[in-house]
This record gives sequence, C-alpha cells and structure tokens, in this order.
Amino acid sequence: MNETTLGNYQTQIDLPENLNGTYSFDLIITPDRIIYKTTIYSFVVVISEPIVDKPGLPNYLLWIIIGVLISIVSVLGVLSLRTYVYMPRKRKKEAELLSRTQRFKDLNNIQAIVIIHRLSGIPIYSRSYSILEKHKKELFSGFIQAITMIGEEFSEKDIVKPESEDKEKGFGVEKMMELDFKQFYCLIADIEDLRAVFILKERSSERLKSQVSHLILALNLKLSNELENWDGSLDVFEILVPEILNEYFELYYKDSFELASDINLIRMKKEKSLSKMEMRIINVIQSMSKDNKIANLNNIVELVHEENKNLIIEAIESLIERKIIIPLNN
Repeated sequence: MNETTLGNYQTQIDLPENLNGTYSFDLIITPDRIIYKTTIYSFVVVISEPIVDKPGLPNYLLWIIIGVLISIVSVLGVLSLRTYVYMPRKRKKEAELLSRTQRFKDLNNIQAIVIIHRLSGIPIYSRSYSILEKHKKELFSGFIQAITMIGEEFSEKDIVKPESEDKEKGFGVEKMMELDFKQFYCLIADIEDLRAVFILKERSSERLKSQVSHLILALNLKLSNELENWDGSLDVFEILVPEILNEYFELYYKDSFELASDINLIRMKKEKSLSKMEMRIINVIQSMSKDNKIANLNNIVELVHEENKNLIIEAIESLIERKIIIPLNN
C-alpha cells in the first residue's frame, strides 16, 4: 500500500506582461488512490491596469482644505482682533481726543455769561461775545430778567430739584436747567443768592454743566460776604468775578491770538518738530493776516479743510501749549 502524502502545496503560474481581462481558472486535484475523489476548484481572476491616483489630486484637495481652514481661522482672528483689540483702542483714542478738544468746543459754545443776584434780579456781572452787545445795558438787563422769570415759571413744574438726576450726577447745585430759545440756549444754575446764566449757541455738554456748577459753588463761597452786605455797587464784582471765572474757564481762548514773534518757524520746519496739522494751521494763520494775528480761533477750524475737526482743535491746543500761538493781550 502506498502511503498518502499530506501537507500544503504551492504552485506558481507565470503570466505574460501587460495581460488584461477576466480569466477563469479550474484547479483539478486528482489523488493517486481511487479512494479519494477528484476535486475541482473553479475561480475567476480579473487582471486590469493598476489603479494609480491621478498625479497631484490628493495633494491638491488637501491643500484646498488647508487653505479654506486657514482662511476661516484668519477671518475669525481678524474679527476677534477688530472686536477685542482694534475697536477698544480706537474708542479709547477717540475718547481721549474728545476729552482734549471738549474744552475748546465748550468755550466756543459760550456766547455770554451773566451772574445775577437772585433776590433782586440784578446782574452783578456780565460778559458778552457776539450775541449781546455790551453798550445796550438796559436791554441786556431786561433780557436777563426775562430769562430768570421764565426759569422760575419752569421750576414750579419740572425743573431740576436737589434730589434730581443732575444732583445725582454730582453737579451739586440747587437747581440747573437748560432752556431752548430756538436761536440759542440758556444754561441756568442756582445756589442760594446767586444765579449763573450761560447763553450758548448749542446745547451744553456734560463737561460744561459740571464746570458751571463748580463755578457757581466757588462764586457763592467767595462772594458770600460781599452779597451779605451788598449796597448795590457793582465795582467789587467787576474785580472779583473775572478772577474766579478764569479759574474755571479759559475765556482768553475767545479773544485774539497771534503767532509768537520769537519762534523760528523755518528751523522748526527743517527739524520737523511740528506735525502736518500744526503746519497747516500756521500756514492758514499766515495767509489770513499779514501781521499773523487771529481774531477768532474758530476761524482756523473753519478754514482748515479737514473732516475730523477734533484733529484741528487738538493741533491748535498743542500750538497754544507750546506758546507758538499766544493770546494777543498777554
């Protein structure tokens, strides 16, 4: 009896190159001994060209995806930077610029100042700019008296009380109101025997209201003795009131200015110690007047072509601070 060989067998089929198509293979296993049945195994083999990715396609798609992600991250980053960094900085700069220029705007807004003895209604001091003519004293006094009467009428209805909003803001006066006469506004502040009336071109700012309240508090404190023993004379008030006014308002801004004669502008231009806006202002001053005098600082603001007027005012303030333009009466 022949022994049966058991185990694993392997065969190799050599196929020609560049062979394509579908082929059927039959594997027939026939043992030597008849006790084992011949077994046939059939299978199909598909031979085709190797699947090769198109050159650069996966890389191309990958770079597109990466580019889109980078773009999204960049947009979000820019928006975050704008929201949390750029805009707060811009608002801070604008607020700082406004704080530096608001004084100029408030002074330009003032058209007349009248300090009144409340009990008698007599103006103890007045200073006028353009709206009220100084030589019409009687009409001026009557106009002030009319304002006080209107103020009293309004105060019975809805004018500020000590516990009102203005009191909460820290203005600290007994009463503060602003009357709209269409052509001008009147900001009125009362405390004890005094009333301060500011005639304005436009509505007052919060800063101006605060300054007026500080002024009338100081006037009430420093003039209390004179008012208590007042004999009707205005001479003492003509001396004391301007001194107190100048502590709270730079009213010389409303007077004439001139370019300082001892300033070497040629050297400053060469050294570039002046900003472009400061140079523009100086050029406007020189073109306005042969003697380099400025009757009104606001004329410069109107003549310099710049959309953001705050930048002009800031430059004017800088020139005054550096004494390049100086008050004419100094």
